[in-house]
Amino acid sequence: MQLWKRAKEDTVTDFGWRKIVEKHFILPNGSEGRFVTDTWGNDNVSVVALTKENKVVVAKQFRTGPEKILYELPGGLCDGGESPEVSAFRELKEETGYTSDNELVYLGKVCRNGYHNDDAYYYLLRGCYQTSNQELDENEFIEVAEVGYDEMEQFAKEGLVSDATALFMAKDYIQKEKNT
Repeated sequence: MQLWKRAKEDTVTDFGWRKIVEKHFILPNGSEGRFVTDTWGNDNVSVVALTKENKVVVAKQFRTGPEKILYELPGGLCDGGESPEVSAFRELKEETGYTSDNELVYLGKVCRNGYHNDDAYYYLLRGCYQTSNQELDENEFIEVAEVGYDEMEQFAKEGLVSDATALFMAKDYIQKEKNT
């Protein structure tokens, strides 16, 4: 398999914090294919934040794509020039009011899906506790909850967690720790 060649320049439609990118490639059969991708303009982070009781701190919120209330892991965009680690702590504090005195455990960087142009960085943070109120944007309406890991896994299997990869990467990391 080889990389596809670009047929022409991308067309970008800016919707504020999200951009739709139209890409044209020459396909292996010689025809031109048109594909629509999206970008947030920066990489993003998700944090599996565990309390001292090993509950997962979640940002429960209505999501317009599936039109459901989802159990989201705290996270969001890396602000311009901000490292993923700094973004992880900032997003956790902004969305939930929680923090931790522990260091982040890097779980990995993934391509969110085949039509998304930015990377997602996943972290585990233990010993989280609430220190402040949320600092939400005007269009964010988040209810903070502490949920057991088994319950979060079930929510993920039911399609109620949009970024379940981080959840399962954290479980794998914790299991490997126990086995060493």
